[in-house]
Amino acid sequence: MTTDDENRPLRTSAPIHDMPLYPSEAQIARAVLGDRAKDWKRIAKVLEDKEGLPKINLLMGGRFWPAVVAFFYGWQHVPISGSIPEPKSKWEDKRSF
Repeated sequence: MTTDDENRPLRTSAPIHDMPLYPSEAQIARAVLGDRAKDWKRIAKVLEDKEGLPKINLLMGGRFWPAVVAFFYGWQHVPISGSIPEPKSKWEDKRSF
């Protein structure tokens, strides 16, 4: 990992809650598999066909990220309630009402 001028580590991937709602396959591959991201295309095909991984939404051009996260929690039999950070959009209005 590289560092910036202040010797702070640079993030190589976004945290689970910083992903766009419809990330690219490359973003999902890095988030799910890390250093093994090159294997994503093969793995995603198997998971989609046999396990129910959400498909790519043709209009939006990606998989719905909250559904992908929920899929993996369910696939690993991990309770979802309260354990998944709520997705946050970088477009979210920061003003309080």
